[in-house]
Amino acid sequence: RVMISARADGKTLVLDVADSGPGIAEQERAELGKAFARSKGAADVEGTGLGLALVRALARVHGGELSFHDSPEGGALVRVSLPVLSAGA
Repeated sequence: RVMISARADGKTLVLDVADSGPGIAEQERAELGKAFARSKGAADVEGTGLGLALVRALARVHGGELSFHDSPEGGALVRVSLPVLSAGA
């Protein structure tokens, strides 16, 4: 199961993608989001390991960040936090 949510937190837009899968091991979190890095649990899944690296780069270009957490449902939660710019900025 995958859930996607968006919310405002002060002057930050928070985008969450959470799943109910096996989660992401703490020791893997520092490497995910780097080009060609893949979770050990994704060994049988197609892909190059560039998706999260692109998301991290786009978030940083806009002054935001990408982070990994435990999902309340027992899986992984990937969060993108972006600053909200006012109309006058």
